Amino acid sequence: NSQGDEIVRNLLGGTPAERPAAATDASPLNNVDAKSASFLIIHGRLDELVHPHQAERLDAALRAAGIESRLIVLEDEGHAIARKENAERMIREALEFLKKHLAQR
Repeated sequence: NSQGDEIVRNLLGGTPAERPAAATDASPLNNVDAKSASFLIIHGRLDELVHPHQAERLDAALRAAGIESRLIVLEDEGHAIARKENAERMIREALEFLKKHLAQR
């Protein structure tokens, strides 16, 4: 979509076709390795700005690298969390994740 295209152009300083090296460097998928931190990914299934497949690919790449990853897909949300019950769930999940991972340090 045009909003997403504009965001990507601003991030990369051009389109991915114009700036392929910058696009490669900016992709989280290209920065996953065994030293990556654990991830909590919360994504709306109805997201039209960042397709949910991107979250699924990142989750799979992290798991393939042996990194703990938890993917939560909110079936009735888009890019922003709008429903109160989903916002509350997101907060609970984030707090649980942070308690677990900060306690390990």
